[in-house]
Amino acid sequence: LRSTRRMSSVQMLPAEPRPSASAKALLDPVIEGIRLGGLVELHGLSAAELQAYSEDINGSLGQVVAYDTSSDKFHVFLSCGTADHFHPKNVRAVQAPRRPGEGGGSDSFDVLVGPRSEGNVLGGEISTCLMEKGFCVLRICQSARLAQETLKTLQDMSSFGQLSRFPEEVEEGYLGMSCQGKVAWMDERNVSLRQDESLASNDANLSFLAQVLHPYSGDVLDGHLDSRTPGLVCLSVDSEQSAEMPPPEADDASLGSFLQTWRRSLVRAVHFLGPKTC
Repeated sequence: LRSTRRMSSVQMLPAEPRPSASAKALLDPVIEGIRLGGLVELHGLSAAELQAYSEDINGSLGQVVAYDTSSDKFHVFLSCGTADHFHPKNVRAVQAPRRPGEGGGSDSFDVLVGPRSEGNVLGGEISTCLMEKGFCVLRICQSARLAQETLKTLQDMSSFGQLSRFPEEVEEGYLGMSCQGKVAWMDERNVSLRQDESLASNDANLSFLAQVLHPYSGDVLDGHLDSRTPGLVCLSVDSEQSAEMPPPEADDASLGSFLQTWRRSLVRAVHFLGPKTC
């Protein structure tokens, strides 16, 4: 994500996020002490009930999407990607979990983003985190199956030579400290990436995050955010894989593009898909 100065590759953002989000959140009903859209934890599922899932989901966190009065069950979308209906006895609200940088563990987060997340509320949460500690960790409810399909897509593209490396001088600047990877930009020319359901959804989510942060950007950032760069997809590589495809030599074009992008950057958003831990 970057500032208002424009390049030919920027994607302009809508003027405002969805309206009346906070007012709508206040009207959502509370059932069994649980608010729709709230953060919950699963517990007490029996061994027989767990056989329907690929892993033990007791202790998993998720967002309450709906309540089915006919079956007396909550529809919960878990952060691990599982979505199902659960009896109220197996669902409990999570009260003020410890956050990253504030005593939380390596798997902690600031905000859970799910199907019922409201724009204005989410933008306010993110801006508060940025103001107080300079970063915000989001846990996004996403399909584990789609993430695996995306990994397969990138591995196939790598095999066909459709991914490239950044020059060593700018690789960490784009990807982060000590990170090496094969990359591709998600622009209109890259049809394979844009046809991947998970990548297309997450790229749209990055635009949504920029959109909801826009009203607060003048207060918490060094300027107003109203455009973003195309998404950059990275397939991480280890030292052995890096040696098989070493970084190219830097030239004026690659160095100039990097400087032109990052010196006008207001905020960076990194979406980690897995499958390993971040």
